[in-house]
Amino acid sequence: MAEGWEVHVAAPIGLDQDAIDHPGITVHRVDLVRTIGHPVREIASLAALFRLCRRLRPTLIHTLGPKACVLGGLTGRVLGIPTVLARGGIGAPETMSGLKNRIARHVIRWGIALSLSEKAVLIAQNDDERRNCLIFKRHRDRSQIVAGAGVDCDLFSPTPEPEGPIKVLFLGRLLRSKGIVEYVCAARLLRLEFPDARFLIAGGLDEGSAAAVTQDELVRWQTEGTVQWLGHRTDVATLLSECHIVCVPSHAEGLPKALTEAAAAGRCIVTTDAPGCRDVVEHGVNGLLVKPGSVNEIADALGKLIRSRELRAAYGLAGRTRALRLFDQRVTVPQILSIYSSLTQEKTRMLSIRRERYFSRFYPDRASRLGSLIFRHADKERIRILRSVVGDLDKSTVLDAGCGDGVVLSSLVAGRPRLIQLEDICAWSTDMASQVLSGRADEVRPICGDSLDGATKFETVLAIGLLDYALSPIDAFRRLRERSLRKVVATVPRHHVRNWIRWVWFKGLGIPFSILSLRQAQLLASAPGHHHQVLRGPFEWVITTNVMSGGGNDGEHP
Repeated sequence: MAEGWEVHVAAPIGLDQDAIDHPGITVHRVDLVRTIGHPVREIASLAALFRLCRRLRPTLIHTLGPKACVLGGLTGRVLGIPTVLARGGIGAPETMSGLKNRIARHVIRWGIALSLSEKAVLIAQNDDERRNCLIFKRHRDRSQIVAGAGVDCDLFSPTPEPEGPIKVLFLGRLLRSKGIVEYVCAARLLRLEFPDARFLIAGGLDEGSAAAVTQDELVRWQTEGTVQWLGHRTDVATLLSECHIVCVPSHAEGLPKALTEAAAAGRCIVTTDAPGCRDVVEHGVNGLLVKPGSVNEIADALGKLIRSRELRAAYGLAGRTRALRLFDQRVTVPQILSIYSSLTQEKTRMLSIRRERYFSRFYPDRASRLGSLIFRHADKERIRILRSVVGDLDKSTVLDAGCGDGVVLSSLVAGRPRLIQLEDICAWSTDMASQVLSGRADEVRPICGDSLDGATKFETVLAIGLLDYALSPIDAFRRLRERSLRKVVATVPRHHVRNWIRWVWFKGLGIPFSILSLRQAQLLASAPGHHHQVLRGPFEWVITTNVMSGGGNDGEHP
């Protein structure tokens, strides 16, 4: 908010208001649950989130959690909103067996894969989490590693060890995947050698998870004197200052917040050599790593630290140094803001005008309103107007330009083309866009120069992308009957099977069809006298209905 952002939070209905209550944040209650459940319920949640985002039209969506990545990511992709996908950890489906969890794992991974468009970035907390999330190697460029939200190293500051018996603290949700059972078993062994040592547990019961320990188990552990349960605590900084050692033997993590806070507070750590945990602790430097699930190794590591005050002090100092370097909010927050900035600047640089669907027989006045919208932006941005249909351009040139009917407005900004696209100006009536432009050509001639001189309807159709998206067989047949389609020219990749299927189709219709090389296509696009000359490569496909201007020989190509 200090950067000028207006923050809205979509929160589950049952979430405690105090957990998200903050001045300046607008909270919207949405029917969401943490776990993946019945498909009908999930579709309803997705629809609710979709309606909320369509109403708010946010500049950016930031998701947090595996399920939120799927729902928020798909919503952002459909609405064309830049999205930051922060999985925020491994999650229960990754650490538990069973058919339901296997299905949930695949749903999450494929949901993230479908969400990763050019307008989305995946934030992973470590390499293991990134590999776990990404199905396709090409998505690696759409991911970055950031150490979570970071730690307030001013709040979690080192304090001298308290006097009295050694206190070992388990901090986190009481889940079996966090290693709570192994911690209790190790405490039983250590109490035989260190009867004065106290083994504490701080964390609330997670009744919504199948992996949570039960109330009966906690009562039994306390009754036998093995551990002391402190319940859910919010004063974590005070709690860390009152203990000597932090032990969280988790099976797998994204980046455990309990360990980063312990490192910032200068406390030595015992954890497992598992994803996430080993990113916080360097074995023998700021703590000890043990094998996941090994009670004996946990007991040996804790015993080693209980015996040596000097070792605890050395590990605590090294942990504080590591936290300041890697996990401090002053390090992580600018990284996240830079991701925000890159996504929003990219959207601003290549503005996509909001989609307007047109049905001529129901909304005949829509054309004039769209024409006004086009030229208002043209005036403001000094835009050259191309009567073209554009598909996928080079990603450094245009962001997610849709295939199909449309109008593309282009201008030179800092020596590079900038495309502003009005998608689906008339979804079933391609010539409406040309009529709107032709009818107002006099108003934009000072902007366009002579690029519109001699322009007639369907003079040129330029498409970069798949040929069947830019000029479908049905559309080609309709244009042929209207005598408005004279020639089709396509370029690389020549080996693409769709290219040759279309070649057979157009030949069957009697439409001249040529396949050019990339060099020929670049010359075609940059030839003087053509109003599409501002579009310079690299591109893959060119489709044109009148190659030469001024009534030239249509059979000749540059």
